Amino acid sequence: MGANQEMQHLFLEAGDHEGCVAPSHPRRIEPLEAGHNEGFAAAYPPRITSRSGIALMVATLLIASVFVIGWRQSDKDILEHEGGNDVVELAMFNPSDDVVELTSGNFGHEVLHTDGVVLVVFCAPWSGHCKSLAPEWKDAASALKGVVKVGSVDMDAHGQVGGPYNVRGFPNIKIFGVNKNSPQDYNGARRAQGIVDAALKAVKDLVNSRTSGNTAGGGGGGGGGGG
Repeated sequence: MGANQEMQHLFLEAGDHEGCVAPSHPRRIEPLEAGHNEGFAAAYPPRITSRSGIALMVATLLIASVFVIGWRQSDKDILEHEGGNDVVELAMFNPSDDVVELTSGNFGHEVLHTDGVVLVVFCAPWSGHCKSLAPEWKDAASALKGVVKVGSVDMDAHGQVGGPYNVRGFPNIKIFGVNKNSPQDYNGARRAQGIVDAALKAVKDLVNSRTSGNTAGGGGGGGGGGG
């Protein structure tokens, strides 16, 4: 009986190993060489079995979910703003102010076809300079109420309104006085008093042009300059 057959016979006689057959060529298990351990660890990562390890994994997943939710919410806010659903939050002026909201639909009636002086600021809600001007513009509108109309154009929503007047930077203030088709640029101080003084000067110029019979490009009715 050869060595392999003798080994097989011994296995068959053992009660606990009934049915087992010894391999004809026993395989020698070689130790992992240096450099192979990394691949083995990557293919078979250690399992997390301790309670502390599981708790750490759960905490990591919770933190990641919070970041994902916040990112999706920020995207939603941007989409709502672009879709016009955030107008109330982003608007610089509200109906309770004495500032007239000018749009592409009412600009002709409120500005071009009125007989009085109209001050218009072309602005963008995201502009820091426009935000700084807003309280001064409101104060000027309140002081000039019933004398000079003070309005604003949101260029994000009604950019086409500023096209004929070469509006580029923000805020851009123009005075529609004697010639409504050729408004004057206001480059003075961005303070309520400076704005009021410029408006009153425009009113004086308008009155002088009427007394001298030199009215160019005036409006066709539509009430006085009051807001």
